[in-house]
Amino acid sequence: MLQTAKTYLHAKLSIVPIAADTKKPVAKWKRYENEKISASELERLYRTLFYGKLPDRIAVIGGSVSGGLEMLDFDLAGIEFEPWKESIPSELHKRLLIECTPSGGYHVAYRCEKFEANQALCHRFVFDTEKQCHVWKTTIETRGSGGYCVVSPSDGYHILQGDWMNVPTITAEERDLLIDRAKSLDRKKQKTVAEKTSFESTSDRPGDLFNADHQTPQKLLGILLKSGWTLDHESDEQWFLKHPGNRSQEHSTTLSKSNGFLHTFSPNTTFEQGKNVPPFEVFAVLEANGDYTRAASLLAEQGFATSKPNTDLSSLLSEFTATIKEKDEDNGFKIWTCPELMQADLKQEFLIENILVEGQPCIIGGPKKCLKTSIMLDMAVSLAAGVPFLRCFDVPVPKRVLVMSGESGLVTIRNTIKRISESIDLDPQKIEGLLVCDRVPRLDNMSHIDILTKAIQKFKPDVVVFDPAYLMLTTDKPESLFATGGQLSAISLPCHIHGATIIIAHHNSKSSNVIGRTPDLDDLSWSGFAEFARQWLLVSRNKAYDPMTGDQHIKMVVGGSYGHGGEYDIHIQEGVFPDRRWNVEMMDMNGIVSQTTTKSSILTRKSDERRTRILQALTDSAPMTLNRLRSATGINSERLTKALAELVDAGTVQKSTDKQYPVYHLTALQNI
Repeated sequence: MLQTAKTYLHAKLSIVPIAADTKKPVAKWKRYENEKISASELERLYRTLFYGKLPDRIAVIGGSVSGGLEMLDFDLAGIEFEPWKESIPSELHKRLLIECTPSGGYHVAYRCEKFEANQALCHRFVFDTEKQCHVWKTTIETRGSGGYCVVSPSDGYHILQGDWMNVPTITAEERDLLIDRAKSLDRKKQKTVAEKTSFESTSDRPGDLFNADHQTPQKLLGILLKSGWTLDHESDEQWFLKHPGNRSQEHSTTLSKSNGFLHTFSPNTTFEQGKNVPPFEVFAVLEANGDYTRAASLLAEQGFATSKPNTDLSSLLSEFTATIKEKDEDNGFKIWTCPELMQADLKQEFLIENILVEGQPCIIGGPKKCLKTSIMLDMAVSLAAGVPFLRCFDVPVPKRVLVMSGESGLVTIRNTIKRISESIDLDPQKIEGLLVCDRVPRLDNMSHIDILTKAIQKFKPDVVVFDPAYLMLTTDKPESLFATGGQLSAISLPCHIHGATIIIAHHNSKSSNVIGRTPDLDDLSWSGFAEFARQWLLVSRNKAYDPMTGDQHIKMVVGGSYGHGGEYDIHIQEGVFPDRRWNVEMMDMNGIVSQTTTKSSILTRKSDERRTRILQALTDSAPMTLNRLRSATGINSERLTKALAELVDAGTVQKSTDKQYPVYHLTALQNI
């Protein structure tokens, strides 16, 4: 790395060594904003231990010191990179330096006579699995004057085109185009303006009343503190706060004591940097996950309304179902006698052999970035075109499919459908049975449910896919089975009435994101989803994602109340930009391409897997209590206790009870 750093210096780049396994410079890097590090100082730093290790990474500093260097940093696994790339001229794109990052993001670098300080360009309102709520996160930002980026050949960073020895120079007009295209993808700016305007027309709306209330500033301070902000100090006019995660010595945000307006100086908060944010917008983001309609309802319940609106979901559903033309004279609740039921011509048909049954709600679940949406789109293409799902599972009859995906964006959805189609020599322009919408309905918004119902009536889909679940639900009680179930019924009802099979893509809990683990319904986050599902397709990673090849190794578990099921290994070769593809290899646990796996063999295999994980944990450790073993293996208490009992009975593991808590260790024979 030292030799690379020296060559970067010769290429007129200001660099700073980075401590191993971190993004932290090993020196006070601000001095290198104006003058480059000397060769002797560089060599000294790379030969000095930091945190017990030698530096093994390198960062490039932007601005004039590096000849007008500026970098675009695409975060959140590069979710905006493809739409941004599609929006700029291909000739300009081919001249840029592009590298991928360990998190799946991208760096785009260039030199220009025009450059600026760091600025956030694009945001998305996404679900934070740690905070268990929606927050604004920056997806594209610049690194220019006052900024640096860890770059290749640091571990996990790989050049896709160009090289750091020859950073391209572009014109000011071309640079403005790159910046403007990034800003055009900004959801935060567009959404804030539209929703703020909707509350400006009258003075008796909850948001207006809240803005005008003299107690609002004090209430907002309490909400901010509850949401993780900290009070640094205060003056007669305002409070000075630090946002969550701010470890600096300076405050980042002010809150006016007179009118409750919030102003933040940092791009790393849920609010727009440099903007005076009105009280109602602050309340909506922090208390209602950015849902302004729900925020107004919450304020109305607190007395900020001339009359309290009725937002009870059950009454709204009752009103909704009363307007629907039912299938028969029984108003949708037909009562069967047992002889009638036995003699009725009732059949259960597979939409996809051994994977998907008609008429039963299905959950596609898995950890983040585990190809849930891509596999869902493969399923949609297969159903609409009548081709085998994942090249293995037959589709008896082509079906009409409506995909509502609110997370990926139309460009990514289109590119994925195109890759899937091309992998089986299928022209995507001829798949007339596939319908796509880049929004999902909010399940507490009856106007959304009404629009969905009309869309189902108009387009008559056989299957409706919703992706992802967290963008549809608005509940402050994710642990409540009844709160989740009540909202899920809002979409299952119109789909059931019109004969459409419902599929929902949903995230797993963070604790289940363990490579090699067999996924289970218990891994799904929030209550109610496992109970709602009558069939399921669960995925997890067999191996870590390889950013050099784009290879994905996925474990897939299928099951349902109809009795179908299976466990499979999927090897998907997606390639890397610009050579993206979709090549699928499907194997069962014996390594043979198959569509069937018996339930008993699955249970046996899972038991063997749990016992192996326990033995591995005990091999690498001193005797362990039940709690420590549970943390080390990720196995729940009931299954862990059963597996330990089997190992103790077999004489492989010994249980000692001479301490306060029982401990487990390998037998003497195992340790020889």
